[in-house]
Amino acid sequence: ILFWFFGGEQLGAVLGLPPAAAGTPPIIGIAVLWSKPFLWFYIYFAACVLIFYAFWSWYAPHPWQNWSILMTALVLFFIYFNVQVSVAVNNWYGPFFDYVQGLMSGTTASTDTEFYTGLADFSWLALVGMNVQVVNAFIVSHWIFRWRTAMN
Repeated sequence: ILFWFFGGEQLGAVLGLPPAAAGTPPIIGIAVLWSKPFLWFYIYFAACVLIFYAFWSWYAPHPWQNWSILMTALVLFFIYFNVQVSVAVNNWYGPFFDYVQGLMSGTTASTDTEFYTGLADFSWLALVGMNVQVVNAFIVSHWIFRWRTAMN
């Protein structure tokens, strides 16, 4: 974690995945989840987990290490991902409801397509967030079961 904050985030620029420039407006909609800074974090997280897993497999192998290390990392990633979906929804609210307020006050001209495109942006965010949350709940329930089995 410390390496991420003291240079790891900038390291993505070497691979062509730089962090967002200061002052850049946020990406609105589902595309934020596969933007360059997010892709770099996904790669970084996976690499750190795999390095830790390889080290721990060598240093202290255990029959339950797949569930204890890899599934725990997956659960943590899903929690992080759902927080990012919530942030993306929050970023969507401002422009969309400014747009709706402009429509209601008559200061904004619009077409049905623009309105439904804004709703579709939210729908994709909600769909992805909801499905990731369901998969996370499923994995957590199995993880708890495996943990109890491993403790016997």
